[in-house]
Amino acid sequence: MIKQVTAGKLRFVAAVSSLWMMLCASLTGAHEVTPTIGDFVVEDGQIILDLRMNVEAFVAGINLDGMTDVNDSDQSDRYDMLRALEPQELDGLVRSFVNDWVLQLGVKTDVGDVALLLKQTAIDPVGNVELPRASVLTFSGDLPQGARTVVVRWPQGGGDLVLRQQGVSAPFTGYLAGGQSTDPISLFGADKAEDGQRFFPSLVFGFKSIVPNGPDPILFVVGLCLFGAGLRYVIWKIALFLGGVAIALPLGATGLSPVPPHVLQAVIAMSLVYVASENLRAKRYERSRLAAVFVFGLFHGFGLANEFLQSGTALVGFALGVQVALAMIAGSGLAVVMGVGQHPWFRMFVVRPTSIVIPALGIYWVVQPMLA
Repeated sequence: MIKQVTAGKLRFVAAVSSLWMMLCASLTGAHEVTPTIGDFVVEDGQIILDLRMNVEAFVAGINLDGMTDVNDSDQSDRYDMLRALEPQELDGLVRSFVNDWVLQLGVKTDVGDVALLLKQTAIDPVGNVELPRASVLTFSGDLPQGARTVVVRWPQGGGDLVLRQQGVSAPFTGYLAGGQSTDPISLFGADKAEDGQRFFPSLVFGFKSIVPNGPDPILFVVGLCLFGAGLRYVIWKIALFLGGVAIALPLGATGLSPVPPHVLQAVIAMSLVYVASENLRAKRYERSRLAAVFVFGLFHGFGLANEFLQSGTALVGFALGVQVALAMIAGSGLAVVMGVGQHPWFRMFVVRPTSIVIPALGIYWVVQPMLA
């Protein structure tokens, strides 16, 4: 009896820990730390690089490598102060920061280095200070005569960078972590055979758009896993949700999203309320609920399409990365439920509390910007 109780407690701890790790990953990645988007083009013998970035985090001196929530940083207070500054106040601090930081932003051609200079800044007005605002820093530098390729080095501590080439056929698109460099990039565009090099960076970006930066679909899948009316029924619901995402994401990527972003976010929040309320009240499965899950999968897919459109990555790789991440979350959740879900305490101490937290977060993410 003692061994059985001890084993049960260990399984309980493992179950709760696994579920809350997934939930915490969604919370900490609630659009707080976003990758920098870099677009570069060659014009009149110069390379021009636009960086769309959460510049306050850089100015605050936060090491973004591997970070999902800037509140975990010792510099979070300074970061919050910078987000509340008007554009003209922040601009001076940005220019002072860039003087040293640009030396770490390496651009090197096959015939020599490129000295980058800050050309202009574009900082949005103060909005919802709970969310990062996007600022664009434009750099330019003269290319050495005869240069044919370029290597870009992203500074250590800069977090993730999506780098996109513009103005050429078969352009380069890559994904860099802090401290990494690209392979040599043709300044005139890659051969078609090299397009496959975009696949893996796109897959990584798609995966990260879910883990850790996709709280909505994570919470929805966790909610599906917690439904206790038969494993086969839960698997069907997960499959239909993934199918809805797989259909809607490419449609949204081509601009065929049926609803505007603010309405889309509201519907996604409703989906979290739905899946949680089903866990609290439903005792058996109903076929009509399968259709609802599929429809909500479509809306989540359209939401993820907005992430894709901002990344500029390859659609196939991005979509596959999304599916791998969602399948991983679903597999982990089902493993926990299959292991300990039959115990009475699991519904009392895991299903019920989690099913209250999930819709509360969805509603908060919709209402909070209106109250700011």
